Amino acid sequence: GALVALDVKTGEILAMVSKPDYDLNDLTPYISHDVFRRIEDEGAWLNRATQGLYPPGSLFKIITAIAGLRVGAITAESTAICTGSFKVGKRRFPCHNRIGHGEVDLRDAIRVSCNVFFYTYGLKTGIDNLSAEARRFGLDRQTGIEIPSEASAMLVPSRAWKEENRNMPWFPGDTANTAIGQGFVRVTPL
Repeated sequence: GALVALDVKTGEILAMVSKPDYDLNDLTPYISHDVFRRIEDEGAWLNRATQGLYPPGSLFKIITAIAGLRVGAITAESTAICTGSFKVGKRRFPCHNRIGHGEVDLRDAIRVSCNVFFYTYGLKTGIDNLSAEARRFGLDRQTGIEIPSEASAMLVPSRAWKEENRNMPWFPGDTANTAIGQGFVRVTPL
């Protein structure tokens, strides 16, 4: 696991942790074979905060909201009825609240992290706008932080990316997944 706490006004890192970890004292004056093997076996060499690539999940809903607001797909009056799932084509996409949230507006949708609201308005916003907003926030590139080995393979998916890398067209279900930070999206916790 990993955790990063940032100052939202300055971007300063307040705290950052990656688990499993290791004690630097175990590496001096040299690293023994046993210590190296233990760290290797636990996967502790990987700094998950700066090198691990994961779907961002519900944090991405803020990107979806901003993208929707910027292109007019979402307004202050926008609502959705959450019954616990949302159908895209023949597939049902679940909300984490299986019984549903009822009618939610943008503020409520963010507060309760309603998947159905973000599926609904993510589809109206469209993958091109969602991808552009995520890139505008820099989710497709390194932060430039002065810590070595920051991952460089973040993924903000697009129609072109899927065609080139999966040899498949983009489907509405891909947009629904992206709108809640799932599917192909991959970023570091940082």
